[in-house]
Amino acid sequence: MFHEPAEPGPTTAQLAEWCEGLGRRLLSEGQRDEALSAFRRALRHEPANAAALKKVAELGTRAEGIGAQRTLFELNASPEPLRVLARLFDAQDRPDGAFCATAVLVGAGLAKAADAALHEVSASRPPAAELPRIADDARVLGAGDEGPARELLAAAAGELARAFPTEVAGRGSVVKGDNPVRRVIAAIARALGIPEPQIYLARAEPGIVAPVAAEPPGVIVGAEVPKRWSARQQRFLYARALAHIRRGTHALADVGAGRLASIVGELVRLAAPPDADLAALPPPNPVVAERLARTGAEARARLCPLAARVAAAPPPDWDALALGIRESAERVALAICGDPAAGISIVSLETEGGLRRPEVARLARFAVSDEYLALRAR
Repeated sequence: MFHEPAEPGPTTAQLAEWCEGLGRRLLSEGQRDEALSAFRRALRHEPANAAALKKVAELGTRAEGIGAQRTLFELNASPEPLRVLARLFDAQDRPDGAFCATAVLVGAGLAKAADAALHEVSASRPPAAELPRIADDARVLGAGDEGPARELLAAAAGELARAFPTEVAGRGSVVKGDNPVRRVIAAIARALGIPEPQIYLARAEPGIVAPVAAEPPGVIVGAEVPKRWSARQQRFLYARALAHIRRGTHALADVGAGRLASIVGELVRLAAPPDADLAALPPPNPVVAERLARTGAEARARLCPLAARVAAAPPPDWDALALGIRESAERVALAICGDPAAGISIVSLETEGGLRRPEVARLARFAVSDEYLALRAR
């Protein structure tokens, strides 16, 4: 029988610190290869060790440099890793990667003159007429957009749209006949594999673009949207709305974390079996409960197993779920619009925080990821 050691072993953070210190010592002695090995060992112990990441980016292969700069950007959403990424992509003869890294800087309002000039070379060309087909798969799934609560919301998408319909009476008139906006939205719908939605023209809300929870679902578009936004920015706005429709989150597109928690809580109270433990649910919300009370018996029975799973699971991070739902739609929109600067500039304006805001930073990380670059290459 083995006894526990009297003194615990070193932590992974300590091991990483020792390896990183050894690497610095070896580098000071001119032993470059040995130093690189030490820095790599530090990252095996602690992948987010910023000091070791910087040294691996400096001393390692170009592929290692790209991975290290991506991680550094994830740790601290600042402009410098993006500029280094643009140079590394360019050195690897990956002009699309260099364009995307630079486009993030432009969209976030952090571009230098040279960055803006590099971006303008590609951005000044007309958008591609043929839109990429974007599947609803893991590549466009935002972090946090998962779990029992999310599965319940997906299964209840129709019920949610009926319980919380978008008010369009007096806000927008139905668009009939052919026009440029309708053609773009129809093309995006085809790219996402969904029917063309009903379009509502809003003159009193000239800048709005939002999904409409109705039967059938639609999109409300402000009268001045084609004047306010570039062609690629319009594609981002329209695609974001349609992505919500495809995922069944069009009734939740503008719902914050608190409201989302209330909706899930009342769905569980409505559909969970009588013996379910509801103690961990969010506080009751009578207004939400009244809206959902119209849900029929058949739908309640269908949702019952999912509601039971939510009741039995630990409460989710509601902020993460709300942000993940948004990010999933915006990842699709970024792939459709073709220019990260177009989407990131809009999200930056909406959140008023640039890369400091998680909505912007997470979309920026996606814009320089292998997943996004692979979608663009199709």
